[in-house]
Amino acid sequence: MFLLMRLELAERLVCPAAHVRTPLIVIAEETQDRELLRGTAGCMVCMREGRIRDGSLRFVAAQEGAAVTSTTRRDDLRGAGVGVAIDDDQLFRLVALLGLGEAGLPVLLAPSYAAAASPLVERQEAMVVVFGVDAAGPRGVAYVSGCHDAVPFADGSFHAAALDETMGAAAAADAVRTVRVGGRVMAAAAMPLPPRLRELARDAQHWVAEVEAPAVVVPLRRA
Repeated sequence: MFLLMRLELAERLVCPAAHVRTPLIVIAEETQDRELLRGTAGCMVCMREGRIRDGSLRFVAAQEGAAVTSTTRRDDLRGAGVGVAIDDDQLFRLVALLGLGEAGLPVLLAPSYAAAASPLVERQEAMVVVFGVDAAGPRGVAYVSGCHDAVPFADGSFHAAALDETMGAAAAADAVRTVRVGGRVMAAAAMPLPPRLRELARDAQHWVAEVEAPAVVVPLRRA
């Protein structure tokens, strides 16, 4: 049985369209315990719809009713790391860099880290979302596609995120928004740091950073 995502994350879905960030109305067609198997997610502002089927959440274009092209197509899945094994050393490094010391934490992964999704679910009991891949996922892994440069989750939904350059600068910056303040973000060393990140460490392979609170603008008034 393929499962999409825990209901805790499904309840934090927001519309990826370019308007005021709006929570999606999720209609569950089939659930098991706290996991969503099948359903529909819709926006009351632009009528954009996401369809939850076979381990994937795919957004469709409201004006066409057709699937929007995702960042990584099914034909490119092995290049994205889907179905490719990850060894214990690589998994240990990923867990350490993302600060996943506790079980059950929500994690956002870019396509190049998709191979780590199942091991994170199995060994860390993580709630894993892989962004930008159109695929049927293994148990407990959510693949989300058709969003272009928007990550369709509310601010602070994830404990940590692993980014890559397939996301593009706009999508990477939006991914940071979905990580809680103080949460970890990592990427390959060659990738520039998106805004709102404070670099913590770097080596030849990766950098890891911490999410800072957004700047608050205080209007000045005359006394």
